[in-house]
Amino acid sequence: MKTDTKPQASGRLREAFPSAPLDIEQGGAWSSYLDADDFEATAAHGTWTQLDAQFLEHHHDAISYAPPSLFTAMLPAWLAALLADGDELDMLPYFFFPALTPGESDDDAARFHERVGLLNSAQKAAVAQALQALAGREDYADHQDDIQNALSSYWSVHLR
Repeated sequence: MKTDTKPQASGRLREAFPSAPLDIEQGGAWSSYLDADDFEATAAHGTWTQLDAQFLEHHHDAISYAPPSLFTAMLPAWLAALLADGDELDMLPYFFFPALTPGESDDDAARFHERVGLLNSAQKAAVAQALQALAGREDYADHQDDIQNALSSYWSVHLR
């Protein structure tokens, strides 16, 4: 299977995920996110394409708190940043790649499937292709196990 390049994977993300305003649901775990107000001040009513790598790196832990609709809306932004700025991102990969696996507990698996259940087949394929493009990259050497785990546990069946 041919490995996608960064430009190909980035293009597929843009095709699969329309640039629509982000809708940030309140409540649930999101209400426990300490930087929610700062995140919302920048991201609310913007689109995923407007969020730069610096913002995403600063809010790396938002991944853990994001409700399903926000997680899926932000998914292409996180992937695009990782595809483009691997050397400049420090904490984001540590939070992002594990979030793309079902996890070990029943609660983690349910949360994962609730999130990815909102994606259509083209979006799932774009995520899988972006992960494939990130696999083996030197700037993510410390994250290859997490990337491979994400691919093998769910995403590889969505590769086209």
